[in-house]
Amino acid sequence: MANTFKVIKFKSESCGLCFKMSHFDATTSDIMGYGFEEVDVDNPGENRHLIKHLIRFVPNKKDLAFPTYIVLKNDEFCEGWKGALHKAAFKNRLETVYSKHDQ
Repeated sequence: MANTFKVIKFKSESCGLCFKMSHFDATTSDIMGYGFEEVDVDNPGENRHLIKHLIRFVPNKKDLAFPTYIVLKNDEFCEGWKGALHKAAFKNRLETVYSKHDQ
């Protein structure tokens, strides 16, 4: 059975870097075959169930930074990082995650 990967982006509406990354993060993830979901932590709505992954990765709220990306493999935590990246670095990060965890 093939592994499925999904990127979850945790953001805040007041985050300028989150907005800048929104120009390419979902598209890049999709092109690379990753699912993509975005969660506004100020108003998670129907994506509230995904907050558990953020809490696991950043248990202390003082350490939270936006955007925060979490990659799931078969709906289980795989890897995560905090902070913005430019498009090439974002793509490289996803390629690295895939090569490390697609077994």
